[in-house]
Parts: sequence; C-alpha cells; structure tokens
Amino acid sequence: MSSPMERGMHTTTVRFPRDTWERLKMSAQCDGVAVAQYIREAAIHRLAVSEQGHRCAGMVEEVRVLDVRLRRVENVLVRVAADVKKRNV
Repeated sequence: MSSPMERGMHTTTVRFPRDTWERLKMSAQCDGVAVAQYIREAAIHRLAVSEQGHRCAGMVEEVRVLDVRLRRVENVLVRVAADVKKRNV
C-alpha cells in the first residue's frame, strides 16, 4: 500500500482543546468514521461552501453587466417602436 504522500495527500497536525476533541470523537463514532476522516470531510465541505460563495460574488458582477446590456437593448427597442409608430400614423 502506498503512503499518503505518494497518493498526493498532505499530512498535518491539528490541535484541539480537550472538550472539542471529545466531541469530535463522539461525532465521528456516531457517523462510523475515523476522526481524521470526519475532520477531512468537514474541511472539504467548508472549502466547497467557501468556493460557492466566491462563485456567487463573481456572478453578481456578471448579472450587473447583463442588466446594463439589457437596458441598452430595451432603450433601442423603445426607440425603434416609436419610429415604427410615427411611420404608421
């Protein structure tokens, strides 16, 4: 079996207060996983939530740009409709 480093994994040390560690152990045990796996999954979940927030922030700017474009198109259509109406009168 290959070591974690050979599989592209990084090993680190994390320190927790005793009560937090006990809560982690209990929660991991209830979920049927090792504490390391529990912490790993929590970190991955936190990353996913954080990245989603960053994508949403970028989407706000995209929506603003699209709104500006839509308003320009709307203004053009209003002018065209007014011209058509003048010609038909």
